[in-house]
This record gives sequence, structure tokens and C-alpha cells, in this order.
Amino acid sequence: VALRMKQNGISSGCSAGDTVPYVICCQQ
Repeated sequence: VALRMKQNGISSGCSAGDTVPYVICCQQ
């Protein structure tokens, strides 16, 4: 999921490989 989001031009600034940590990075 994180890789797909990065391909869509969205960078969370975190090296999240799973959905849960990725969402947490986005919320912060």
C-alpha cells in the first residue's frame, strides 16, 4: 500500500512497509 501511495505522488516521509504504520505517519 505504501509503495502504491508513493507511486501516486504521495510521500509520507516515513519508511512504512505496512498499512498501519503508514496511516499513523499520515495522521501525524
